[in-house]
Amino acid sequence: MNATQPSDQAASDRAVLRQLAELAESQHWVHHVADLDTGEVSTTPLDRPVVPLSRAERLALSGRWHDLPVIWTTSHRLSPRSPYQTSPLGWMSLYDVSINMPDGEDLAWWSVREDLQPTDDLPGLRAVFDGVPQQRTVVTIRLSGTSSSSQPGQVKVQAFTGGGPGSPITVRAPIPATFDDHMIDVTFTPGPALHVEVFVSLEPGIRLAAFRSITVAAQPILAPPVFAEG
Repeated sequence: MNATQPSDQAASDRAVLRQLAELAESQHWVHHVADLDTGEVSTTPLDRPVVPLSRAERLALSGRWHDLPVIWTTSHRLSPRSPYQTSPLGWMSLYDVSINMPDGEDLAWWSVREDLQPTDDLPGLRAVFDGVPQQRTVVTIRLSGTSSSSQPGQVKVQAFTGGGPGSPITVRAPIPATFDDHMIDVTFTPGPALHVEVFVSLEPGIRLAAFRSITVAAQPILAPPVFAEG
C-alpha cells in the first residue's frame, strides 16, 4: 500500500508560507491613519513597529482629538481564531481565505490570484460591532502584505457608522511591493445607534496578505480632577 501523498493544495500552502516567512526577514512597518469624516488617509513608512506615542501624534494630526490619544479603552477585539464576542457584541466573517492556517497561529492568509478584477467578489472580511463607545473611536486593522511591483494594490475599508441605511464611507490604504506589517487606524465619530459595520477588501494588485486582528477602541473620557479644600 502506497503512503498517502500530500495534496497539491497542502504543498502550495507550504510554498506560500515559506515565501511569506522569507519576506518577513526583511519586512518594514507602515502606519496608516484614515479619517472617515474627511476621507483623508496619511501613510507613514517606519523601520520599527508602531509605538504608542508616535502613533498618537499621527492620529492627533487629524485635529479630531482634544488631547493626545495615548491611552485607549478597547471595547472589541476580533481575530481569525476569535471571530465572535458576546459583550459588547461583535462578530466577523472572512471571505476567500486561500491558505490553511498553521496550528497555533492566529492568522488568516490570502494568496490573491493575478487575474482578479475590481468587479469580482474581493477577498477580505466583514466585521459588525454593537455598543461602540460614544466618543471619538478608532477601528484598527492589523495585517501584513505585498503587492505586484507592476500594479501596487490597496486595502479598501468601507464602514457604516450610523447603524441605519445609507452608503458606506470608503478609504484606501496602499500596499507596496515590499512585504510590510501594516497598522490601519480608521477614526470616526459613531452615529446615535452606536453600531458599526466594516468591510475590508483586498483590491487587485495585492499578491499575499496575512490578517491578524481588527479592534475597536476609544480614548477614555476622564473626569476633571477634584481638589479637597483646606
